[in-house]
Order: sequence, then C-alpha cells, then structure tokens
Amino acid sequence: MKKNILHLLGWIAFHSFIWGALITATITPAQAAFSNFTLDYTSARMSFRGALAPGNTINSSLITIQTTPAPGVYSLSSQHLVPADLLQIGESYYYVATNSAITVPSEVTLDRPLSATDSATGTPVLMRQLNTLTFSVTTNQPVPDGSFQILVPAASGSAWAADNLPDPNGFDFATSYVTCPTSIPDVFDFTAPTASPAGTSGVQSNGRHFHVYTCPYTGSGAAGTDFSANPFLVHDLVNPAPSLEHETGMIDVSQIVFRQQAGNGMTQDSITGQIGFFEPVKITVEVAPQLSFQINGVPAQTTACGVLTDTSTFARDVPFEDISPLFFKNAAQRLTVSTNASHGYAVTAIADDQMGYYGEPCPGQDAIGNVWCIPDVTANGATPLTPGIWIDPLTQKGFGYTLQNLTTTGNPTVFDFSQGYRQFADRSFPEYPVPIMRNLTVANNDEVFICYRIVPPADTEPGEYESRIMYTITATF
Repeated sequence: MKKNILHLLGWIAFHSFIWGALITATITPAQAAFSNFTLDYTSARMSFRGALAPGNTINSSLITIQTTPAPGVYSLSSQHLVPADLLQIGESYYYVATNSAITVPSEVTLDRPLSATDSATGTPVLMRQLNTLTFSVTTNQPVPDGSFQILVPAASGSAWAADNLPDPNGFDFATSYVTCPTSIPDVFDFTAPTASPAGTSGVQSNGRHFHVYTCPYTGSGAAGTDFSANPFLVHDLVNPAPSLEHETGMIDVSQIVFRQQAGNGMTQDSITGQIGFFEPVKITVEVAPQLSFQINGVPAQTTACGVLTDTSTFARDVPFEDISPLFFKNAAQRLTVSTNASHGYAVTAIADDQMGYYGEPCPGQDAIGNVWCIPDVTANGATPLTPGIWIDPLTQKGFGYTLQNLTTTGNPTVFDFSQGYRQFADRSFPEYPVPIMRNLTVANNDEVFICYRIVPPADTEPGEYESRIMYTITATF
C-alpha cells in the first residue's frame, strides 16, 4: 500500500499572542512502482534570504530589512522569522530575540546590537533551514547490480546552487550527503554512496536541474524488500528561500524523485513526492478535510486533569497573568484530531525554550537558579519523557504539562495526569519533539485536555515570562 504523509505544524505563544506556522507537505506517488513509499523530513519551513534596508545603525538591536525585491533578496518580511532563529548578517551571527513582524513586517529585534561591520545597506540577512530527508520503500522487482537514486530539485545548474546560500525555487546543495541502508548480503550490498550537485550531476528533466544522491549496490536485488526500518537519508540540504512568485500564505512546492536503476543506467522503478513549504505567518488557515487539528480554549474553573483551572485560555493564547511562588496556577486547552488516514496519526510537542524573561533565551538544559527564567519542572524525576508526581508548590517549582483523555472510544494520550507532569522538550538545548497523542487507525474527534501548570521560584525577577510550544501532527495514509 502506498503511503502519503501530511504534516501540519502550529506555534502557540503564551502571553497574548501567537506565531502561526502552518506548514503542509504531501507525498504524491507518480506511478504504481514501489509500494509502501514514505518520505519524511525534519523541516518544511523556508529558509530566509533577505538584506538590510537603509538606515540601520550600529549598537542597535532593532534592525530593518528590505521589503522590496532585488537581486539576491527573496525574503521580504520578517514574518518568516521566529525567536531563537540563528541569523547570519554579513560575517557575524545573531539570534532573533523578538519578532515584531505581526505589526511591523520590516523589523526584527536581535539578541545583541548590530556591529559596525554588519550595518551597511544591502548586507545579506540569512537563515539557513537545514533539512534531512528520509525515504522508506518496498521494492517492486529484482534489479541486480543496480542503484537507488534520489533527485532533489535545484534552482539552477550553476555553482550558486551549491554555495550554501538559500536559493529560490530549489534546495541548495551546501554540504549535503547521503547515507544508504545497511547492506543485505548477496541481495543489496551497498557500496560507496555519492552526492553530486546540480550542474555536475548532469541530470535534468523538463528543463529542471537536480542534485543527485546515489546508493549503488551489488547483488541480485529482490522484490518485496522493505526498507522502512532501514531507510535512505539525505542530510543537511538547505531548504529553499521563497520563490520569486511566492505569496504569503501560499505553499511553494518542490518535487523529489526516488528511483531504482539497473547497472546500465536505465530506470526500472520511480516515484515522485512533493513537499510544500510555508513560512510561519499569522494567518487563519482552513485545514484540509483529510486531517483536522483544532486547539480550543478552556474556561476558568473547569475540572481538567484532576484540578480546577485558574485562568481561561483561548485557541491562540494561554494567559497565566499574575503568578505566585506560593501556589500552583493551572490552565488547560482542548486538542482535537480527526483524520481518515488508515494508519492513523501522531501529535508531538516541543518548546522553543524554557520560560524566559520577555522571551529572552534561558541557556542550558536546566534553568534552576536563573532568576530571569522559570525552569522546567523536575518534580520526582520529571523529564520530557518521564512524568513525575507534582503536588508541592513550595518545594517543587517550574513549568510543566500533563494530559487527560476525553475520547469516548480509545485513548490517544501517551500518558495521563495520574502519572504526573512532564517537561516540554526544549528545542534550544537541543532536544527533539516528544509524542503526546497517537492513534494507529482513523480518528473521529480524538480529544484530550493538555493541562499546563506553573509556579515560579521565590527569587524570580518580576516581569513577563514567555515560551512557545510547537505541535506537529502527522497522518499516515
């Protein structure tokens, strides 16, 4: 059975605002060749390639970017950037501290002042979004002494398709490489893989140039070999910048070809996938019918996860407002998933950082003792993967979450409040997204409460503290 993958990502910002990052990606089989074909990837987010506008001054952390197109300038709004993004401006690197693109699309606030050597008009502003592609497939026929090839679209066949700068309409080769599956003796004995950038690969189709990644093998080949647990991977591609025709809120689609060739170079089986790229923008999006994900607010004084909530929440906002080091403050949202995917779905969650003073970074994995951060809960061994019982606000400080199943048939939660609270995985550390919901078949309104709890250390500095949670929903058809 062929499989399609659909991804939908959403950014939720605490304290009265949301960074929406709606990203969709659909794999579309080109022909009945391979079976059980899936393509996964680490990011469907566009890279950023812009430039400084006139008027930027040194020793200021607020910069202005160019909002009109020019040669080498494709990203024209700071809506594409989010806090903690690493930017290269000129020859120096900066982090995005606060992104004000919702109200002023030309402005970005950095984590430190702009240096004199990086302030000239037209200085490039770059954010390289690296991507790793994972291909799983079941072979359709025995092809002896052949190869598997992955063709990744490039913007051109010239050297600038491999200069480590984001390109419109294609991936930049940068330092990408391929890893092949573990060999199957006498059937698929993989030899040294190769990676060739567009222009040197010599592969074109309908005027389009491709980077080519090849896994050659010796052996008899076989039909029915399943590479789902032993996949092909292309590492460290630079995702495309917005295309020249790109409109905010519309996807830029890239087609990727996976094929098997005989020793004479003739293609025996081939399948084509598509990835749709979005920039994170504050928009209202109608989710495709085959996958629906909703986040709804929960009123105060609602019993959720065994406690009464203290504050009302909304789809875009979890406003804890005033908090005390003496008492827990509890809030909740309702997550709902529906899909007709025969192999079900999974929902993962990850935070951009721990709760930082006005969104400032919290260095390290553990912010305990940092008066400018509210740390993740560690009560009774709580981690991103292990819940811990959390009942004492006086000695057990931090921020965490738990879950409650509301679904009448089945239980999509990975754990529940009877087991305690977990930390959110921390993207800045870095950690990886952690599953919070899953179902192995179709789902009709799978519902859970996600319950947030916070109590600050007594020495926490007064002010507003912020964190952002990214939920990723993956349906497998």
